[in-house]
This record gives sequence, C-alpha cells and structure tokens, in this order.
Amino acid sequence: MMVIKTILSSLQNGVRSLRSSQRGVTLTELSVSVSIISLMVAGSFGGLSMLKAAKIRKAVSEFTTYMSAINEFQSEYGYLPGDLPTASDYWTGAHNGDGNSLVDSTNEDLYAWEHLGKSALITGTYTGAVSGTRYAAGVNSINSEPFTIGVFSFYAYQTLIYNTAGHALRLGSITSGWPTAGFMLAKDAYAIDAKIDDGLAANGMFYAARGAAGSSNNCVTDTTNLYNPSDTSETCTLYYWQRKF
Repeated sequence: MMVIKTILSSLQNGVRSLRSSQRGVTLTELSVSVSIISLMVAGSFGGLSMLKAAKIRKAVSEFTTYMSAINEFQSEYGYLPGDLPTASDYWTGAHNGDGNSLVDSTNEDLYAWEHLGKSALITGTYTGAVSGTRYAAGVNSINSEPFTIGVFSFYAYQTLIYNTAGHALRLGSITSGWPTAGFMLAKDAYAIDAKIDDGLAANGMFYAARGAAGSSNNCVTDTTNLYNPSDTSETCTLYYWQRKF
C-alpha cells in the first residue's frame, strides 16, 4: 500500500507540474506518462508477490530446519528433545524429561526448546519453564520469522488430528497460553504444504487444520479436508509430523 500511495503522490505532483507549465501536453507525452505509471503499479504488485513468496520459502526452511534439529537430537542423545531424562547431566540446570519416548509430560513440550537450544542445534536460549499463561515466544519457545504471530511447539498428539496421532511440530497463534489457534490463510498454508509435502491438508506428513476448537474456520473444507484457497479471512494451524503412531 505504501508503494501505491507513493505512485499516486508522484502522479498528483506530475499533474500539478503540467498544469503550471506554459505549454500544452501532447498526446504522446500523456501516453508515455500513463505507460510509466502502469509499469510502476505492475512492479509494485509484483514486488508484493515476491515478498509473499519469500515468506513462504522462509517458513518452509523453518519447518525443515527445526525438524532436522529434532531428528539430529534424537540420533545423538537417544531421546527426543524434551524427553531426555539426563539433560541435567549434559547441561547444568536443564530440565529432565521422563524418558518414556513421548514428549507428553507436564512441561516436556517446553523442555524440547530448552534442550534444542542448549545442544546448539537451534539458535537461542529457552527456559523450559512456563511463562505467563504458558507459551512466550523468545522465552520458552520460538516464533516464525516471516509469520511472527505463529509460535512453534513440539508435542506428542495422542488426540487424533484427522485420524492421526504422533509427534508433530506445530505452528499456530497463541490462545489461552497455547499455540493452537489458526493464523495463516489457506492459500499460504497450501503453498508451504506443496513445497514440503503433497499439497493435501490431511495427507502425507504435513497437515493444516482449522484453528482452535469450536472455530467456524474454513481453512479446509468440512467434507474433504482439502485446502479452501478461496477463503480469504479464515486461518489454519500447521502440523509437520515427525512420526505417526
């Protein structure tokens, strides 16, 4: 919008300048001016499209980077981040998980980011403790850089999501302390899914669900669980499965 306002301001200044000139404006001069303005407007919209594409690529990179870190942690320490029962032996003061192969106990979803940060598999330092009502980006969890309202969590989902349970890296906006609410339009969620997985909202390893429970959100269709890109107001929560049960 700022680009378009700048263009319109330039056009108004040009009109005032032409009005103050001592000679008339030829049809050729007017045609050239219109052509230049058209190119400027087209370029501004093209720039907006390029910006959105860059945000999608960055979000894809975040999902793949954090999932790689989770898998590398499990390979190196023998447990998932958050579940490691001997974390304090590696890092003084770190919270220990219960070692049951599930990131599921009271705060293991928060321990996960603490363990990943202390192992230097991701950047940043995270407390592993509840902050406020629970999640606080930059304190005990990490938010998405291109979609800053989105906050990541890693947890064992034993309540089915599209008939699926397992460990998933979730990205959602915080509601009542948890990143369970939708935040991304279906067309953007589809763009990420198509790059990471198969472009289907309830298939493969990347899912998108409607927002918090009870929402009338139409990120995906009710009958087929396909993306609903025509909806430009409702939003999705994203899930990238590390392992399905």
